[in-house]
Amino acid sequence: MSVLADEMPVFKLVMKDGVFTPARLVVPAGKKFKVEVINAGKTPAEFESTPLRKEKVLGPGAESFLVFQPLSPASTSFLTNFT
Repeated sequence: MSVLADEMPVFKLVMKDGVFTPARLVVPAGKKFKVEVINAGKTPAEFESTPLRKEKVLGPGAESFLVFQPLSPASTSFLTNFT
């Protein structure tokens, strides 16, 4: 089985007690990418990016992921302002 040279990059984001680790994700422009979201806290946590139209609420200990379409180099190339 051959591995595709153009695999989708995957980034991990851990949410715990209102803190996101890493605090900033830098992603490649022009490539579809995936963000794996983990709630390591003891209460529900929310990932939200209004400009990118993505939202995910996770219960304590839950894990999920979001897939983002390619961003242009002129657009925001990193995700910030998670709430």
